[in-house]
Amino acid sequence: MNSQPSGGKSFKGTVQIKNSNKRLQLVFRYGEKRHYLSTGFTDTPANRKLAEIKAWLHY
Repeated sequence: MNSQPSGGKSFKGTVQIKNSNKRLQLVFRYGEKRHYLSTGFTDTPANRKLAEIKAWLHY
């Protein structure tokens, strides 16, 4: 889901999970634009798992 090739760029079709101000965001590209989807979850191991599930459901 959030794997990256050695060049540092994301694979096409990936969703990254990012910590922003202690909250988790899903980051993905659609078309030529980067989009951020706030989950509202604090950054804990259990919430990261929920964010991964959310990413699978929405992508």
